[in-house]
Amino acid sequence: MSQSYRLKLSRPALKLKVATRIPAQLVAGTGVAITKASGVYTFDIDTTELEDIAEATANAAVAAAVGVDIQAYDADLVALAANSSDGLWTHTGAGTGSVRTITGTAAEITVTNGNGVSGNPTLSLPTALTFTGKTITGGTHTSPTLNTPTFTDPILGTPASGNLVNCTGLVETIAGNIGDFTLGRGLTNSTNEIRMRTGTVIGSLSATPYTNNTALTALIPLDDTVPTSSEGTQILTLSYTPIISTSTLRCRFRGTVSNGVADNVVASIFQGTTNIGSSMINVTGANTKHTFFIEAEYAPGSTSAQTITVRVGGGATDVYFNGGSAGRLLGGSQAATLVVEEIAP
Repeated sequence: MSQSYRLKLSRPALKLKVATRIPAQLVAGTGVAITKASGVYTFDIDTTELEDIAEATANAAVAAAVGVDIQAYDADLVALAANSSDGLWTHTGAGTGSVRTITGTAAEITVTNGNGVSGNPTLSLPTALTFTGKTITGGTHTSPTLNTPTFTDPILGTPASGNLVNCTGLVETIAGNIGDFTLGRGLTNSTNEIRMRTGTVIGSLSATPYTNNTALTALIPLDDTVPTSSEGTQILTLSYTPIISTSTLRCRFRGTVSNGVADNVVASIFQGTTNIGSSMINVTGANTKHTFFIEAEYAPGSTSAQTITVRVGGGATDVYFNGGSAGRLLGGSQAATLVVEEIAP
């Protein structure tokens, strides 16, 4: 339903008394009438047009729909309009609100432009983080530096490098048993590091046993020179990679030898082409059996693979292992052996 309203305006007369300097001729526009009597000019204004304008404005105001053409009164909007502070507006209750600013925590969260005035608020982690009283669960942490940390049932992987020092609460599983580390045989504690005790064997490797009885014809002269890697016959070899560059490698050779005649036999252990130990036996008669036992040590100085060999040769005649010139004895259960052990520094 629509209604129309008509505004009634009185028709006042505008009377002006003007000085004699007024122009000799006055022209009235639309809606204005001018009369003169006894030197007095009278201006009459026709208010009909004003009535039509006022009526149209009133009708339009009454016909406007609230929420469509005009905004209904709202207490929350009134509260917002009353605010003059910069920041993020938060509704705190019916007809009330407050300006807020996003803030961080020192050494934990850094906030840039927290009130949003200059742009979007930005949250980031500072270069140095402090997690006092915090619990970190899960995730991957690459190359962290941990100072005096306390761990609760940690699962530690294999670090690429670095040391974990001054820690409490560390437990690990060893052979199915959970508990703190204790020092057992061969272990020592040096400056909060668990190490192998000096002289402990930390690695060992054996060459394939030599069970042959083949005549070894290449000679090694018995004189006052060091046997070389081009003399005699190689009967044993292995390649060992040290665990620690400063460790010592202990090389042991054992084997039973004989000659067809009385002669001298020389055996040497080599690392590459370097002679690290030699021994000789004087075979007193044909096919008499004598056992070599040589032990030599050297420091590899690196963790690169080390090639260890044994070479044997008679002074003047052929040499036989595991029997004599007539053939092999004990069916191969007797053998020449080479064992390398790594000794902890």
